[in-house]
Amino acid sequence: MHAITTHPGRTDEIAQRVAFVLEAQCRLAGDAAHALRTPLAALRTELEEARLHPEHIDLDSLLARTLSAVDRLQRVVEELRLLDAASAAGLAGCGERLRGHSPR
Repeated sequence: MHAITTHPGRTDEIAQRVAFVLEAQCRLAGDAAHALRTPLAALRTELEEARLHPEHIDLDSLLARTLSAVDRLQRVVEELRLLDAASAAGLAGCGERLRGHSPR
C-alpha cells in the first residue's frame, strides 16, 4: 500500500478542488429533484384526471401525453447521469494529485 504524500502548497489546492466537487454534487442533487418534480407532477395529474373522469378521456391522446412525459423524465435522468460522471471524473483528478505522482 502506498502512502499518500503531498507537496507543500498543493494541499490547499487539492482541498479546494475536493470542496468544489462536493459542492457540485450537492447542487446536482438539488437540480435533480427540481428537474424531475415538474414532469412527474404533470404525469400524475394526467393519470389522476383520467382515473376520475374516464368517460372524457381519449385513450390514444392520454397515452401519447404520458409517454411524452416519460421521455422527458428519461432525458433528465440521462443528463443527470452525465453530470454525475463528470463530477466523478473531477474527483478522480484530485486522487491523482493526492498520490503525488508529479512534484510541482
